[in-house]
Formats: sequence, C-alpha cells, structure tokens
Amino acid sequence: MKRLYFIALLFFFFSCKSEGEKTPQEAETSIETATSSGEENPFVFAENGYKCFKGKIGENLSITMHLHKTDTTLSGYYYYDKVGLPLELEGNVKENGSFRLEERDKYYEKTGLFKGKFVSNDKLDGKWIHPKTKKELDFSATVHTDGVAQFTSEIYDKEDCSNREKYLKNPRDVYEARYTDTICSTMHIELLKLKTEDAKIDDKINKRLLKSALYHGEKSDIQSYLNSLKDLVEEYDFLETESFVGVTTNDNNILCAHVSSWEYSGGAHPNGRLEYINFDLKTGAELKLNDVLKPNFLKDFSAFAEQKLYKEYEEEAGWFFEKGEFPITDNFAITPGGLLFYFNSYEIAPYAAGRQELFFSYKELEKYILPNSVLRRFMK
Repeated sequence: MKRLYFIALLFFFFSCKSEGEKTPQEAETSIETATSSGEENPFVFAENGYKCFKGKIGENLSITMHLHKTDTTLSGYYYYDKVGLPLELEGNVKENGSFRLEERDKYYEKTGLFKGKFVSNDKLDGKWIHPKTKKELDFSATVHTDGVAQFTSEIYDKEDCSNREKYLKNPRDVYEARYTDTICSTMHIELLKLKTEDAKIDDKINKRLLKSALYHGEKSDIQSYLNSLKDLVEEYDFLETESFVGVTTNDNNILCAHVSSWEYSGGAHPNGRLEYINFDLKTGAELKLNDVLKPNFLKDFSAFAEQKLYKEYEEEAGWFFEKGEFPITDNFAITPGGLLFYFNSYEIAPYAAGRQELFFSYKELEKYILPNSVLRRFMK
C-alpha cells in the first residue's frame, strides 16, 4: 500500500548490516540487560489507565503514542508525526515498569518492536527494533498534556451459565458438543471516560462513547445492559460479546476515539465492528464529515477515493457497489496527518474480503477542507 511504502522508506537505511552491528540474539540480549539493570523503579502507570506520550525514535523521527494499561497488558496506537497514520501497539508490562510492545500495520504484519522501561512517572526510554534486520534505534518519550484529554478507566464483566447444564445433558449436534462443557455466555466492556474541568463536555462525550460500546444498542446504561445478558442468552442460546474504547488521536484539542466491538453467538464466524468517533474538545461537539469538509466535496471526492481503493485492494473484489458509485463512509478518524476512512465487513465487500481502510493526507484533501475547519489545527 502506498502510504506504508512511505513509512518503509523512512527505515530503508536500517536494512543494511553495518560492521559491528549486533546479531538478532545480541540485540534482544542487550535490550533485556538495559531494561533490567540499575535500580528497580516502582511501576507508576495507573492501573487500567491511559497516557499520551510524545518523543523521538533515533534523532529525527518524532512520534506520538497513546498507551492503555489493563492489568499487565499494555496496548494502544502510535504514529510518526510527519505521517499521522496510526500503527497498532500490543504487548505487556512488568511490575518494575519494563515493557515490550509489538508494532503492527493494518494487515497485522509486524513492523517494529519497542522494548524499554518507564523510568519515571512521566517518561519512558528504550529501543525500537527493526523486525527483520534487528537494527536498533534509541527512543524516548515523555507524557504530553497540552490540548490532550485525560481519562479514567472502567471494566465490566458479566457471565451467564444458565444454558450449561441443559446442553451438557442434551447437546444438539456434534459441533455444539465441542464446547458445551464451558458454554457460559459472557459480556466484557472496557470504557475510557473523559475527565476534564468541564463536566458538561465530559458528560456529552462519555454518553456518546457508551452508546457505541453497548453493542446491541437497546440499553442506555451499563447496568441495564449487563442485566440484559440473560434475555440475550435466551434469544441466541450462546453469546460472547466484548467492547473496548480506545484512543486514536488526542492532540490539539481534537479527540478521535475508537470503539471496537466483537460478538460470537455460535454461527459460522464472529461478527465485529470498529467505529471511529471524533470530537472537538473545546465544545464537546461530535465532528462529522460536513463539519470539516466543504458541502460539495462528496461527488468529486468519491471518484478520487474509488480510484485509490482499486490501487490498494483488488479491483475485482466482489464490491457491493457499481463503478462510479463508491459510497463514502461516515466512519472516519481525524489524525494529525490526514483522514482515515474505515469500512467494516459487509459494508462494501464480502466478509472474506476483510475490512478496508483508506488514508488521505491533508495535502490530498486540501481543496476539500473548509477554511475554518478544525483540521487546520494539524495543518500548520
């Protein structure tokens, strides 16, 4: 994909093994030694917390990280400030603050590894490692709070095993018999809740995020939703559902939150969705395309986006639209480098085709952007 090629070019110089360069085994050992030597610092990252960091990889590559901690799991997104395309981070953290984070692109291909340690309440240091050559670069980042939303975190779980005994006694088919010994239905929800000095803005944004996190959408509060599991079990027989609220962009008083939801009720495959929701933190207003792009952008931009889709994905992928009628989704992320449009399964292509993303830099979008658009906060 074109934009990934650009990121790859940034690291092209990593690919040649210079004299004295560490072997892959030496690189891993050196990182482990660096993060475990010296005095042991107490781990200062709040339990089930969120932090935004800004820093550098090497001397010149400025980055922004959004990290979320749940128990010993550390996850989130980061981007190169000059590119602005989010890359997924997933890993773990130890009690002494040492961590390991794998970096992956939209195809879930590993594109890098961060290994390091929280050296203070507001700073982390370590190494970025190229996934193939094992070439190392130092990285360092500190907590960033200017124009950034702060959050608290809440986790909810519910379990219902009322069908277990019934299916143990009388499994209806061979497929079902494989899991009837543990056929408990579950709900799992991880929320990030905005916490600022303006309670009205907090309430407005938190209600919107909660609405998206409640996957079935028939309840408006957590407790009612959790209590509805028993009714859902009667309807679906077996159900597993999870929702997670995370952060994609949080800077310049622009927040892009994402809500990832997943559900399995015993069918051929699970169902899931990813929804991006954008807010102006100065007002609490949710930002739609018409709030940031010119009113007449749609027809011209649709044709432009369709051509980009064909370049990045198979032109004959069983699309659910006719040529020249590409539907622009309202599911988009405002990032520091541009707009990322996201199509969930079944929206424009069959399930087997997966999900599609299209990223447009602000340079590509410039003629469509409103003069007073909040996007211009990133176009300095």
